[in-house]
Amino acid sequence: MRGLLKGLLTCLSLALGGLLLLGLLLNFACVSRDEVSHLTSPDGAVEATLIETNGGATTSFGYEVRLRRADSWFGSSTQVAYFYGAVRSECAYGVNMRWTGPTTLQLEYLRAYSADVDDKSRVGGKRITIAARSGVADPSAACGGMEYNRLGRPYG
Repeated sequence: MRGLLKGLLTCLSLALGGLLLLGLLLNFACVSRDEVSHLTSPDGAVEATLIETNGGATTSFGYEVRLRRADSWFGSSTQVAYFYGAVRSECAYGVNMRWTGPTTLQLEYLRAYSADVDDKSRVGGKRITIAARSGVADPSAACGGMEYNRLGRPYG
């Protein structure tokens, strides 16, 4: 009887553990990651990519800035900044990127819930300065998320 109870508890534990793991996997699978902006530095050596993350209706948008060597088709990129809940106007989410020189990438936004920026990075042996500026409004930015607008506002 004891062996049967022990076996039953083991099976129940494995089943619950499997369901928990499945739930976690499904939760992570629901986060979208879309490239919404891509800029090459003035000297053509470095590429900056802005990725919008969307975890669904109960979360705000996240914005990840990544750098990589421009001549590296399959090379890995380095995350240099992450913004959560960044907006460019009262109704437009996102971050604007612009190169102000061959080694300086400026990130502009009106405000964000959080901003984590690595202001000095190296890409292909080149030192890149990341300058984040809050308080910069973009009145020309369309309302909504950046991916939604990039797709031509498909839902209205």
